[in-house]
Amino acid sequence: MYKPVNAFIFESQDGSSGVNEQCLAAFHEVILPSLEQISNCTRAGRDCSVRSPRRPRSCDVTRPDISRGSGRETETLTNRTRPPQIPVRDAVFCAGQIALVPCSMQLVNGPVALQARLCFSHMEKVLRAMDSRLTLTHVLQAHIYITRREHAAIVTETWNAKLQDIQEECDDATQVESSVVVVPSLPRGAAVELHVMAVQDSATDRSSHHTISEIPGGSVECRLLQSSCARYASLSLTVCLSDSHTAVDSVTDQLLSSYQDALHKTNSLSALCARVFYKSHDTFITQIATGLERRLSGGPAVALVPVEDLPDR
Repeated sequence: MYKPVNAFIFESQDGSSGVNEQCLAAFHEVILPSLEQISNCTRAGRDCSVRSPRRPRSCDVTRPDISRGSGRETETLTNRTRPPQIPVRDAVFCAGQIALVPCSMQLVNGPVALQARLCFSHMEKVLRAMDSRLTLTHVLQAHIYITRREHAAIVTETWNAKLQDIQEECDDATQVESSVVVVPSLPRGAAVELHVMAVQDSATDRSSHHTISEIPGGSVECRLLQSSCARYASLSLTVCLSDSHTAVDSVTDQLLSSYQDALHKTNSLSALCARVFYKSHDTFITQIATGLERRLSGGPAVALVPVEDLPDR
């Protein structure tokens, strides 16, 4: 039996001294721009994961006028037509890209692969609008939301192909942490939505750590990806179980131990908040998710989010 459980954490190099209780309690809405550094530790597993907080805002974006094929246009995009893009020092948190046709703001008519390509293209343009140096290869962590499990393979293939095309243009090989989440529905009836955290760093110089810890009846996999500037990181914890009688406490203990070991490898980073996606119809996983929430009550803010599936694990 395979049951992944992931914890996704935002981190700050200056520790808890730069974060007040109000920020931790309201992490769905607030990111303090005064933070010295902030990181997103995240990856969706099959039962639990985390994504970035949202905050509505407007922004001015200058982009090519696709309908005329030349020239440039500037428009103010509100949170009804463009999701929040939140810059924090060298990092950008961008949520909610779906495959809308720019001239009509209607969902593109076509198969899921077409939606995925347009969605990823939009994200690339938004990142460049925030910082002309940013590309999708600067993404440290990506969450890809889909509405049907059978779309996971083609959407993942499209995402990887997009990254490969950019890497070939730059003659670089970079590491990007990504995950796929199945949800009941997405805005405007979209089949694909993309959330990312991107970092303006030397993406080819990122460091990574991968460990597997054995537990009775299974194992805990830990994947850590840290930016070259060492101020941002992405952490994935995944549980693989072969015994349905495995004790919840032993799984939770190992998750927390792996989590602490991963933070230690980042030197001075500390967790701010975590959002855990989990399959609510699985009682065992629900117990692990609520156990994590309880055990982390004195640390990062934790939000539990039930989902239908997390198929990439």
